[in-house]
Amino acid sequence: MMIKRILTLLIVSFIFVGCTLIPSLNPIYKTKDIFFKESLLGAWANMEEKVNENWTFEKDNFLKNSYKLIHTKKGEKREFNAVLVKIGNDFFIDIFISQLKLESNNYLYCSHFFPVHTFSKIKIEKDKIIIQMFDYEWMTKQIGEKQIEMDYIISSENTFLLTASTEDLQKFVIKNKDNKEAFYDDLILKKN
Repeated sequence: MMIKRILTLLIVSFIFVGCTLIPSLNPIYKTKDIFFKESLLGAWANMEEKVNENWTFEKDNFLKNSYKLIHTKKGEKREFNAVLVKIGNDFFIDIFISQLKLESNNYLYCSHFFPVHTFSKIKIEKDKIIIQMFDYEWMTKQIGEKQIEMDYIISSENTFLLTASTEDLQKFVIKNKDNKEAFYDDLILKKN
């Protein structure tokens, strides 16, 4: 019962934060799937006009061959851990927070946040990267139509959290990696 309450609170926190990425309790990778590319290192800027967004990848020591991702949007900086994953012939990026740092001393408030993984397809080119994020609304529709063959929970607020194993998450991305409906529009970042 306590686990159900914690998961419900976690899902509610997504609503208040306005998350639109697909949250997963488990990573999309196993150690054997981790891949490191030097070409991802550096600062990248969103190519859309009027969008003040930067992604900076640095080598991280949290996990062998992982990255520290510093995401800046409208002057607000947040740090994440990121792992580049090769599944078949495609690359994906798994982004998570290894140490949740909340700017609050209120234990009750801080207890309502739980770190999760999000994952996206990624193409790394010489001077740009293309990130294809799975579409939360598409996934919600697939769940509603019983088209998803992996574990998840749905809260009373009708939001979901993937609870599938890494193996099942990988099967999901392999099945949907070329389905344009499964992704938001490409996020194109240009090297600074």
